[in-house]
Amino acid sequence: MLVGYSYFVPPFHIPVLNDTLTVKYMSLTELTDFTPKKENVVADSLIDTYLTDQDSSLTSKMKRKTLSLYRDNSALTKLYNQSINGVCPLDNFFEALSNNSDSSLIRIAHYGDSQLEGDRLTYYVRKKFQEKFGGVGVGFVPFTEQADNMDYFRYPSRNWFRYTVFHNRYKNGNYGLSGTLFKFLQCVTDTIAGDSTNTENPINNSNSESENENITKSYFDRGTISLKFLKNTVFNNVRLMYGNCENKCIVNVYNNTTSTKIYSDSLPATNTFKIFNFNLPSVSANMKFEFISSSSPDIYGLFFDGNKGIQVDNYAIRGHSGDGLMYFNPEYLAIQLKETNTRLVIFQFGANVVPYIKSDAMCLWLEDVYYKLFMHFKKANPNLSILVVGAGDMATHYNGCYSSYTYLPKIREAQKNAASRAGCAFWDLLAVMGGTNSILNWAQKKLASYDGHYSPKGQDIIGSELFKAINEEYNMYILQKKRKQ
Repeated sequence: MLVGYSYFVPPFHIPVLNDTLTVKYMSLTELTDFTPKKENVVADSLIDTYLTDQDSSLTSKMKRKTLSLYRDNSALTKLYNQSINGVCPLDNFFEALSNNSDSSLIRIAHYGDSQLEGDRLTYYVRKKFQEKFGGVGVGFVPFTEQADNMDYFRYPSRNWFRYTVFHNRYKNGNYGLSGTLFKFLQCVTDTIAGDSTNTENPINNSNSESENENITKSYFDRGTISLKFLKNTVFNNVRLMYGNCENKCIVNVYNNTTSTKIYSDSLPATNTFKIFNFNLPSVSANMKFEFISSSSPDIYGLFFDGNKGIQVDNYAIRGHSGDGLMYFNPEYLAIQLKETNTRLVIFQFGANVVPYIKSDAMCLWLEDVYYKLFMHFKKANPNLSILVVGAGDMATHYNGCYSSYTYLPKIREAQKNAASRAGCAFWDLLAVMGGTNSILNWAQKKLASYDGHYSPKGQDIIGSELFKAINEEYNMYILQKKRKQ
């Protein structure tokens, strides 16, 4: 009815104080037209460049001759790493990279939301870093996660409970470096009528089976997790991050392929953060880890690494905007950054706030939120290098077509300003994509969806471009270092 009404009724004006409000109904064409109305030739040119760069064939390289018409040569990096009193934000990371990657393991923490979940995008950044600087393994492995992982199949027992800085917050802020924490619980309730399972702490459970006949309970004295890695996954070391271990906790490791126990030990008691090294006689692509205790320690996750080179850990929480990391106990954060030798932190947030930022005042508020987050990590480790990845392009449906969110450029500036104030580097993902409305081009080429989530091919492109930007700065750092000698 409204569609028909809008077809016949012309725009009309309503006097409002000293002004006039124009009311116009959307036309039938506007209501049904979902096509973009603006061409973004810069985005098209950049996408063609990225795709060509990934194709090493001579035929594809010859196609580059037409790209220079619209290509902004600086758009491929857009990494701001300005000197502050003679020192650039990434210098400490580059110093560790140039001096120690041949003899020790240097970690990069990649924080983000569902863009990164399941090792999406991080996988490609890790691959590029390890190809140049060495290193093997997938790095951090959480015990549970909402998304499937690109590197392995995970089969946890159903009594693991996950705390995060975003949901189900833990009592004292002593999270793992990922912003999560896992415990195996002694009781799991099954709601038969709803066909659902709920993990709960029996101490906090006030219900009983007699109160609800549809609820049954299962009890556990251990937690397990099996991991089956994909082919060609290589790692030498397996380690566990944990804390708050007061009761004896036995750890058994099984080779699932041969159904044999290959390792058994007990976790040393501790009231702080510890890394436990599994001295396995051999590693397997299909293993089960078993934890037996009357009370679960705080378990933060597993590391699957090499002995040296670079490791990039994926720390993603779906729906998270990053501000939850402020709940991290600063002293506990400082210990973990040091003990894990994490030298670079990459923050890639913003997608979950973009739809809700609708004024300049909210942009200023957002800048302050991110500034406090960056300084929270800076204070935990003053020598830490931080790289902030700005929000990429995202589209919403408006006036019959898809277009970028109105405040996206200002959100980008808020993130950039926060990074600059905190002495962090900044990578302009919006510019790398081609600016506003570039998501329409990415979506048309099946490299992303309109909401900004990248396809596997799109993830490969963004991950590769992020590495190129960092590597370009690293090469400049090495060149300037040689000139000073």
